[in-house]
Amino acid sequence: MKREIIFRAKSVHNGEWVYGNFIHSKRFAGCGNEFRIHNPETGLESDVIPETVGQFIGMEDIKTIAIYEGDIVQEYVMEDRFEIVFSDYGNWGMKSNYPILKDMEYETIDPSYASTTLRIIGNIHENPDLITSQQK
Repeated sequence: MKREIIFRAKSVHNGEWVYGNFIHSKRFAGCGNEFRIHNPETGLESDVIPETVGQFIGMEDIKTIAIYEGDIVQEYVMEDRFEIVFSDYGNWGMKSNYPILKDMEYETIDPSYASTTLRIIGNIHENPDLITSQQK
């Protein structure tokens, strides 16, 4: 199975999300920003805010929206919220900051679970309060 590798990040120029191939090169260091996203469809490159770079994890949520690293997802039934992260184990997973779930610090995501149970409600760059606002 071929996995689509796409990145997204916020443009330094207008704060909008841009999508495509991530480029990190020291040759751009003198140009103001060494972090860029190249859109292969348009050929355009955008300088991006490095902290906002996130990779498509190869899964979609319950509404068939692509899930990216840094997204905040909510479970359909239990309504627990998680941040999508790349783990030290080399796979995509969900991380919780809730006191009641602190023992379950990280959980690997199964594609069928994501598409039937998870819903994207925001991301850590625009809505950081979503991950800390739910206390059980």
